Amino acid sequence: MSRIRITGFFLGFMGLSLGALADQVTMKNGDRFTGAIQKSDGKTLTMKSDYAGVITLPLDAVTEIKTDKPLSVVLKDGQTIQGTVSASGGRVEVATTPTPRVVPEADVTALRDADE
Repeated sequence: MSRIRITGFFLGFMGLSLGALADQVTMKNGDRFTGAIQKSDGKTLTMKSDYAGVITLPLDAVTEIKTDKPLSVVLKDGQTIQGTVSASGGRVEVATTPTPRVVPEADVTALRDADE
């Protein structure tokens, strides 16, 4: 293999690895956005993307959320739990220790990153 091919392979692999370290949001139409989720107020989801800047998405069009950094998840009863989030199918799983906490999506009133 030539040196150029090896370098190209390495750079491509690194690019895929970096993409895996971002929060991911999947929309009903199949579109996917990657970046860092900043907040959600129950109606919209705001995230910052390296390429598109700050974007606001309608939460009712989101089908799946996966985060790589912890978020604060605010529940209807006033509790706030923290951990990485995986949400789909009407349920939200927050990776708390020692065991993950699963709550219905309807019980979540807000999401916030550390800066919010």
